[in-house]
Amino acid sequence: MRKAINRGSEWRKWDLHLHTFNTNMNNQFGCDVNTYLQKIEKSDISVFGITDYFTVDNQFKIIKEFKNKYPNSNKVFFVNVEFRLNENVSKEPAGHVNAHLIFDNNIKESQVKDLISSLRLTQTNPNGTFKKISDLKSERDYQSATINLKNIQDNLKSQFGSDKPYLIALAAGGHGGIRPSIQDDGDDYRSKGARRNGPLSDELDKLADFLFGDVQSTDYYLNRQKKGDTYQKSPRYNCAIDKPVIKASDAHRLEKCGETNGIGDEYSWIKSDITFEGLRQIIFEPESRVSLSLEKPEAKSSYLVIDHVEFKQKSNFPTGPETTSVYFNSNLNTIIGGRSNGKSTLTNSIAKSLGNEVFTSNEDTSTHNMHTFNDADFKVYWQGDSEPNNDRQVEFIPQDYMITLAEDDLARNKLIRSTVETDECNYEKIINYEKNIQENNSEIRQLIEELETLNQQLTNLKSPEGDKAGIKKQLESINESIKEQSDKVAFSAESQKKYQLADDNLKKLTDKKRLTELNLQDLASIKNQKIKLQSPLSGTNDSDYNKQLTDFLCTLEQEANQKWQEKLLSIETEQNNHLDSFQEAVNKVLVSPDYVNGQKSLKNNQELKNLSKNLKFESEKLVEFKRFESEKENINSRKIEKQKQILNTYENFKKYQDDLKQTFKAKPAGGKIEIAIDFSNIPFEDNIHYLRGRNAENDRFISEFNERRDTLIKNIFQERHLSFNTGGDADTLVKDILSKKWTNLNYILKYDNDDFSQMSQGKKAFVILTLILEFSQDKKPVIIDQPEDSLDNRSIYQDLTRYLKSKKKERQIILVTHNPNVVVGSDAENVIVANQNSSKTPNKNNVQFSYINGPLENTFLNPNSERLLESKGIREHVIEILEGGKEAFKERENKYTSEFSSSI
Repeated sequence: MRKAINRGSEWRKWDLHLHTFNTNMNNQFGCDVNTYLQKIEKSDISVFGITDYFTVDNQFKIIKEFKNKYPNSNKVFFVNVEFRLNENVSKEPAGHVNAHLIFDNNIKESQVKDLISSLRLTQTNPNGTFKKISDLKSERDYQSATINLKNIQDNLKSQFGSDKPYLIALAAGGHGGIRPSIQDDGDDYRSKGARRNGPLSDELDKLADFLFGDVQSTDYYLNRQKKGDTYQKSPRYNCAIDKPVIKASDAHRLEKCGETNGIGDEYSWIKSDITFEGLRQIIFEPESRVSLSLEKPEAKSSYLVIDHVEFKQKSNFPTGPETTSVYFNSNLNTIIGGRSNGKSTLTNSIAKSLGNEVFTSNEDTSTHNMHTFNDADFKVYWQGDSEPNNDRQVEFIPQDYMITLAEDDLARNKLIRSTVETDECNYEKIINYEKNIQENNSEIRQLIEELETLNQQLTNLKSPEGDKAGIKKQLESINESIKEQSDKVAFSAESQKKYQLADDNLKKLTDKKRLTELNLQDLASIKNQKIKLQSPLSGTNDSDYNKQLTDFLCTLEQEANQKWQEKLLSIETEQNNHLDSFQEAVNKVLVSPDYVNGQKSLKNNQELKNLSKNLKFESEKLVEFKRFESEKENINSRKIEKQKQILNTYENFKKYQDDLKQTFKAKPAGGKIEIAIDFSNIPFEDNIHYLRGRNAENDRFISEFNERRDTLIKNIFQERHLSFNTGGDADTLVKDILSKKWTNLNYILKYDNDDFSQMSQGKKAFVILTLILEFSQDKKPVIIDQPEDSLDNRSIYQDLTRYLKSKKKERQIILVTHNPNVVVGSDAENVIVANQNSSKTPNKNNVQFSYINGPLENTFLNPNSERLLESKGIREHVIEILEGGKEAFKERENKYTSEFSSSI
């Protein structure tokens, strides 16, 4: 037989109701036995229940012939004996119930034959006599034969005592208040329309270990009934426990014909070891161990499943270091063993080999007791790959990791962030928020640079000597002196008046010319500036809608800038024309007779000449003052406007935050865990350190900033009497406050409406684990090291078990544990037992660490084995290693109670 790799409980196709070659009734195979056997071998069914009515001779014979013909086949066979019970659940003739006894495939043939020979048929002929099963000869005999249920019960008890090397199966017969009949032709669980007696049917169903049926039967026997598009608990099904339902071919022929199945045409997926004990597991896990789907259940992408790992260890093997291989199931793998037996070393090595950030962030893992195997020798193989691949990722939750995350806000935020990243809709909101914040920061920095340019222009603006009032007073004095002196020279009053008018006109024209020149300078400074239109805050995440608005705003901005430049050019032309006009008028005044004669008269008088010179000097100074004040006023006006623009832009931060808090809603459907958004303030001292000392004014400013930051920032440009260390000043303070990040985005966790911050440490740790297993949409494998060390009570264990049973269907889980509830309660598909070599517990070839693996149903004792791992089955290892393991198995199996099983 080809040795298959053991990965624990795996999904395989089972057909437990295939009629044997030369079956006693309705034999339609019509071929030789070799064709029958070949059809079985070529099918993709792994396990068959070879069935015949009332007898076992044909079953054992055909199984022996198959093994002789195909000695290397991996097919597994069970003997199935089909009986028609005397109990009638319908008033119709076809209302008798068919029952099946499926025997352990390791049972002795003689034991089964002894049981069959001990059974007695009910009254079947006109004379009222009872027959032995051996008396049945013809097909007609078998068609009329029935047997009393109590007779079967009594003889099973007599034959096997408290042992139970068999399972009892009945035909499900439908769902709801009407159950189909049991037909003589073997088609015993398809709807034929007969009504079964409800109370009797329910009593019989309770005695069954499982039932043959279909999807509708599954809904019924797992306590659900169809109502509209949903299922709810059945109000009339009184069985105390759920019942597994499996589908089988009931094949009486080689190939399918109409509604009659051939070999391999009908099957059930059963997740277990291909042993009788494996089959028994469907009793304890009827929903998770059986599937009637066409395709393989719980299938995962191969690149998301670790197939096995390999690493080398020193040994006394003649050829040198020995390669150790550990194989994994695609669902839940639990690693157990005593302390220091290589459990965490194995999982740590997987995480480290795949570059998990727990290790990449700290190369010296020994300081954290996170021991690993030699990196160079450790290889991770993924499902379907023939070569190792270390480029894929796993989720790794090392020991105490959940407690660490529960206490570390930054690390927890990072984990939640990575979880949110798998939620496309909500993560897009985070990305848009961060993009808006970044763009807003860039705009503020640009505005601050423009404000600094204006500040520099103010600094470079030099004030003329003296003061404006003094100059005006001096000009009045000079003009008075000129008038007095003019009276003394031959300069008539009429001529003086005309000269004065010409001089006054010259001054006005000169001033207008100066203003025009200033206007042209201002035009030159703003020509290169562009108009920027600020987009209104959008309230939607529709990218097409937002793009439409943005594109229109961009077009509008381009049109505005084009018209702006056209207007500036028009004004510039106008101002140049004014300048030329004013210059022409000045020239006219300078050559006018009134001004020329007046100048000559003034030149003739030295004192008048000096006074005139002083008048000109002071007049020019007054013009400079006017120019200075005009430029200063213009810059200050632009500076105030720029400050308003900065503060308005800064307010967008609050708008973006409020929008994200209102729109971000992250809660899985039907889940208890919820993620919300909040923002916390960053203290002033965390970003700015150059305020000198801790004087009262500085302390007041810092306190106000930390307590009422938004209010303070609105008045940030006001003067304050703050003192600074070297490298800091008022302008630097304003720039740093407006350009630094003053809030942290925090993810708030709630579980069942309880706030994370109010939970106990153990509950927090459980919520962290729930976040990883339930909330995340990530499907990569998850490795968890001893989660029970962080959890605090039994209810948490029950929740953990529930989450593991749910999430293992979606992603591969590899878990180190010392808790039997986690292993047994979660129905771990693959249990890996670790052992460290010692004199008392030696490993093969004395390798330091050795591992075996298998399903929970793997059970045996081999006291003659010298090696601990090989001396017993997985079940026995669980009971021995995990305190409370025996009780965990009992609790799991106590869910299954049967009046029939307790009575035999």
